[in-house]
Amino acid sequence: MGFTLLEIAGARFSTSKGADDLNNRLMRALGLKQRYAPARLAIARSLSLLDPPPVEPVKGDDFGKSIEGHTLFGDGADLSAWAALLVEAAGGVELSRKDFQQLVAAHWHRGASILWKEWEETQSDHDPFGGFVKKICDNAGLRAEVGGDVSGAEAESDKGDTLVELRPTPVVLRLGDPGTDITTNQPVTWTLNAPGVSPHIAAMGTLGTGKTRTAMYLLRQIKSQSGCSALVFDFKGDLAEDKRLCDALSATVITCPAEPIPLDVLRPTGTDDRALNEAALRFRDSFDRVARSRLGGIQLDALRDAVVLALRTNPRARITDIGTALGVIYEQRERNTDAVTATFNDLGAFQLFEPRLSPNAFFQRTWIIDVHSAPETVQRLVAFLMFDALSAWVMQLKDAPLDSSSHRALRLVLAVDEARQVLGYGHPSLINIVRMSRSKGGAVMLISQSPDDFAQEEEDFLENIGLTFSFRTNAAPGSLKRVFGETVDLAGLPNGVCVTRLPDLSRRRPIRVQAWK
Repeated sequence: MGFTLLEIAGARFSTSKGADDLNNRLMRALGLKQRYAPARLAIARSLSLLDPPPVEPVKGDDFGKSIEGHTLFGDGADLSAWAALLVEAAGGVELSRKDFQQLVAAHWHRGASILWKEWEETQSDHDPFGGFVKKICDNAGLRAEVGGDVSGAEAESDKGDTLVELRPTPVVLRLGDPGTDITTNQPVTWTLNAPGVSPHIAAMGTLGTGKTRTAMYLLRQIKSQSGCSALVFDFKGDLAEDKRLCDALSATVITCPAEPIPLDVLRPTGTDDRALNEAALRFRDSFDRVARSRLGGIQLDALRDAVVLALRTNPRARITDIGTALGVIYEQRERNTDAVTATFNDLGAFQLFEPRLSPNAFFQRTWIIDVHSAPETVQRLVAFLMFDALSAWVMQLKDAPLDSSSHRALRLVLAVDEARQVLGYGHPSLINIVRMSRSKGGAVMLISQSPDDFAQEEEDFLENIGLTFSFRTNAAPGSLKRVFGETVDLAGLPNGVCVTRLPDLSRRRPIRVQAWK
């Protein structure tokens, strides 16, 4: 074919006014609610004949109402099957998209005429409707049974993967090794999943002071005590190279964009229109934050429609499929290429995701996503799309179980090193994960250089953080007072020493902790 399935899904199909009138009559006579149902019956009835229908171009004024391809033929495998049958019936000749549309119009016209004649022939029967159904089944080589399904096909179902529930247990973290209060020399510990406490962590400090080392020490403790999975974003590349860390976390390292991430990142939470539109809006908002320039209303609408079209055509769509669908929509709407299509052209050089694992299967394993060598646009898009997928997955889970003391089971920790790379974009899925994931067994660890990185126009992330600690930083005194409740001088802290104020000790002054020696 000289066209793609996406082009079929996005094209509009019509038949003659006379056949369209018969289509409406059949819809009323058979009690069908959608125009595409008798249209499919008509095309199938025409395809059952050996000889091809006469293809006569229909003038513009003589066309009936149109139906979009994804509605007329369905999605995914259904669309592919219809396209194959129509091309095969045409003798396998090379068809343009216009040729294909005319072929569909001809089959629809002929099939509607035959069906209406067969309907009229059964009206003198004792059971007109049953007689008509029997004719359809006889022509299709099917056996009709009263009360049975005469479609000849079973609906596919995607049961997904089993969620493995982990046993709730207290997760008690020591703030480093030795992790002791400098004044009292007593261990400093914090229970991550204690009742009434946010399980999220913010680690701060300039380069080389020990913040990432401490954060990863905490993550290893969380993993060993709870058995939960982790999703770690590495914007510097040093975590992916730390074999001891990878072994301790049982993590799989993905180097992006050299390796595709094996996640069906665009997967909707369902198959209905609402789920498709929600998935489309998530992608659109994330794409808008990485495009060369912020998109206008017309561009945003086209991009949303392109995502829906791509997902209708292939439930496991890739980013490149969205770019193709966007090209179809731009052609239909007579739009020129712009910043949106240019960004897709840039992304076309990379295979960022390969939809091998469902979100349920992917997020129950531990991954380190190394994006340090990727262009900044790719870094952010990968992070934002994975935040989208994680948020959608977490929100559809039941609340995580509690033990007898109300410690909640942990399912996953999201850890972002050099989080300033993403905090400034006000990404709604990241905000949602921080605000809403606690009851679902989620925890977030954000590692950045300054308290100022966490205070954004859309969200002050520190308001939802349970444990905050900072190594040496030159942050403004006002920022530090907001974090620790009083002015704290962190500029002179030696390496390995941090300041924290534990949530359960909120009435006390901040303490200095010897995290490392």
